[in-house]
Amino acid sequence: MSTYNKAERQLYVGNIPEGIRGEELSVILNKELQQLGKDVGIFQNGNPVTGAWISGDGHYAFVDFRTSDEATQGFVL
Repeated sequence: MSTYNKAERQLYVGNIPEGIRGEELSVILNKELQQLGKDVGIFQNGNPVTGAWISGDGHYAFVDFRTSDEATQGFVL
């Protein structure tokens, strides 16, 4: 696991679909990030998203990335 601070590897995601679970969100984001990143050569070496925590009301989530660089790239995409 990365030595980066967890806060540097996390992104806030709002307006998530109702009823989605953390594992499902991670799978969806990994698939989409790999698809978006294929033309620029990022996110092609495994899954960048390592987990997600969804709020109790289900309106937002915090998504964990392997590294802070991948979190920054995910934010840009």
